[in-house]
Formats: sequence, structure tokens, C-alpha cells
Amino acid sequence: MSSDNELFREIMKELKDYIFQYHKLPSITDISELTGISSSKCNELCNILEGQKQIYVVSGGGHGRPKIIIPYEMMESILNTQPRPQWINQSQYTFSEIEELLKKLENINKDLDKFNKFQFLLHGTDIALEKAVTYTLNYLEFENVVHHIKNRNYADVTFNQGDIKYLVEVEGTTKRANKDKILQLDGWLKIEIENNMPADKLKGIFVVNHERDEPPHERGEPLTNHAKEFLKRYNFIFITTVFLFDIIKKVHYNKLSKTMARELIIKGEDF
Repeated sequence: MSSDNELFREIMKELKDYIFQYHKLPSITDISELTGISSSKCNELCNILEGQKQIYVVSGGGHGRPKIIIPYEMMESILNTQPRPQWINQSQYTFSEIEELLKKLENINKDLDKFNKFQFLLHGTDIALEKAVTYTLNYLEFENVVHHIKNRNYADVTFNQGDIKYLVEVEGTTKRANKDKILQLDGWLKIEIENNMPADKLKGIFVVNHERDEPPHERGEPLTNHAKEFLKRYNFIFITTVFLFDIIKKVHYNKLSKTMARELIIKGEDF
């Protein structure tokens, strides 16, 4: 059973990573290929996970169709999302106290949103993690921070500091970071150089939230050996989101100035 427990965890990891990476739902066959678990064994384990209400079968499974799955908690969240109709705000259906409470709630939500974004550095991935990194860089008062959310063929985030333009590639993974994102980052710098940007005015930064489903104090090495070598090859700056979170927490509690925080980020971490 202990070995099956490891396989259960691996299936759930790959299932969530697939959804965040490809923005679509996988089949059990997809999960089998990603995990290396045989098709029959993967089906058996997914049936158990379905019975435990850890996954939900969205469609398929009969007449030779692939069985499409989603984490149960995600499906519950979708089903529980019920939009409010416009007429609910008409005077005969509402309460006078609601408007005042909503104003208070708006201010509370602004503060909560800030802290949630900071915490998202520790567990997030994909576009939401990019937004958290962007928010953090803005909070630290870097210049011209831009999240290139509409251009997926470019760096995730860019900013300026002094006369240097920094291109940032962000990755959230349940594993160690490999060389793929680093090679992408090199490609974005080449685009800038081809557009007549001087190479000595450009710098790449690789930001990774590795083993993001584990508590930060229990995580291992953030980078594969190949990733380390390519970072050295291109002389990129490297930071983990755990490092970034620790900086933000010190700034928030006035243990570190924003100026010093920016300097630490530009210096990067050893790897």
C-alpha cells in the first residue's frame, strides 16, 4: 500500500501540473504516459482515487473514448460557482446594510489580495505565479514592470533598473527546474538583440517555485545539474520564489529596505 500511496501522489501531481501547463484536462492515458505507470495500473489507481473523491471523471470511459479527469476539489469549485442575477440588487430583494458592508469588505479584500499574492509565491504556478512575481516587483518599486500576459512568445515579465533591462522567466513546478525555461529565456534575449538592443544593456533572470506542493523548509535542490550549467553558460541571475518571499516578508516588517531588497534580487542566489 505504501508504494501505491507514492503512485497516488504522483498521479495527483501530474494531473494538476498538466492542467496548469496546458490549460486543458488530461485523460488517464495522458497521466499514464507522464508518470510511466502502466495503463492498466493507472486505470486501477484512478478508479480508487475517484472512489475517494480525489478525482472526478468529467467524460469518456465508454465505447473506446478516453476517460477525462479533473481533481475533485477543482470540480467542486466549478460547481459551487453560481453567479448572482442582476435583479438580486433591486431594493425589494436586498438589505440596507449590504452596501456599507461591501465597502468594508472591499478594503479588507485589497489587503488580503496583497498577502495572498505574496503567499502565492510559495505555492503557485503558471500565469497566477507570474502575476504574483509582477506584483512583488512592483511592490519593491522596480522601474517599468510589465507582465507580458498577452504575448506568450516573449519573457513572462520585464522591468528596468538603472540602464539595464531585465527579462524574467517564471516557472512553478512540483519537481526541480530543468534547462527548458532557461533556453527560452536565452531566446527572448536574442529577440531583443535582433531588435538592436545592446547586449550589455540586457540581463536574464530565472525565477522558480520548485517542489511547490511541499513546504519550503522541506524542499530539495531547485535545479537539475543541466539547468545549473546553462545558467552559468548564459550568466543569468537565478532566484527562487522562496528567496523572494523571505525578502518581501522582511520588507513588510521593516527589517529590510526596498532599496536593499532590489539589490539582493539583482545579485541573485548562489546555485
